[in-house]
Amino acid sequence: MRRIAAIVVLAAVPFCWQPLRGQAPGVGIDPGHKPKQQSNLAGDDTHSAQVGTQSSPLIVETHERAQSNKEAAETQKDKDHAALVEGWTLFFAGAAAVFTGLLVWVGWRGVNAALDTLSAMRRQADLMERQTALTQAAFDQWVEFQNWLAYAPQENVVRIEVFMVNPTDFPVHITDGRVTVLVTGGSVRSEMGEPTFLSPKQPHRFDIPARITDEERERGSVRFFVTVEFAFLHRITKEKQIRGFDGYISGRFEANGQWSSEFEPWNQLNVENKKPEGQPN
Repeated sequence: MRRIAAIVVLAAVPFCWQPLRGQAPGVGIDPGHKPKQQSNLAGDDTHSAQVGTQSSPLIVETHERAQSNKEAAETQKDKDHAALVEGWTLFFAGAAAVFTGLLVWVGWRGVNAALDTLSAMRRQADLMERQTALTQAAFDQWVEFQNWLAYAPQENVVRIEVFMVNPTDFPVHITDGRVTVLVTGGSVRSEMGEPTFLSPKQPHRFDIPARITDEERERGSVRFFVTVEFAFLHRITKEKQIRGFDGYISGRFEANGQWSSEFEPWNQLNVENKKPEGQPN
């Protein structure tokens, strides 16, 4: 029995140097080897501390991971989609630019058409205005003062005569008319009277007796300032037309003893001067 027990103990001794389950790997290792291992580790730490410095830079190279066929297909699909989107974007941008240009051109043409229309309307309006003026001018009416006469003095009175004539083809509605002659110390006026229609080519006579002084009669010449005023209604517009003018009428004995007279208007109104051949009856 003793021999058997001794054999069992001797056989179990080598297993006592191995680490049990749950123990660190260093358990059961000869501690005499540890100093040498620590020396090697210290040498490795010193060598690692020198990597990445200026004398020993660290260089890292990166390489793209190779794609599989499926990943390459997806990548190509994304690129194609991006190219398609970019193409349509450029297309719509170009279309918008062309459309904007067309709108600008249409607007420019519209403005030109509007200006042409306004010019045509202006020309038409001017033409109508001229036609209206010409039509109205055909119906315009006026009067003339003709045959101004200053007769030779008789008893210190010089009789002045003038005829108001309607030269148009339509009657003139005269609403007012007068001839005023300034004499020494005052004036003499001849009124037309009540409003009347002055027939074409039918004169209306004004007769104004102007008194003179003895000195003027002995001198053998006279000179009077005359003012003419009249008003009539326009045939078309029915507006009141007011006219008037001033002038001088003079008379004198010529060297041959004949008396003559003349009218000098300040504002010409188709007046006529006439020298009477003899004395009035």
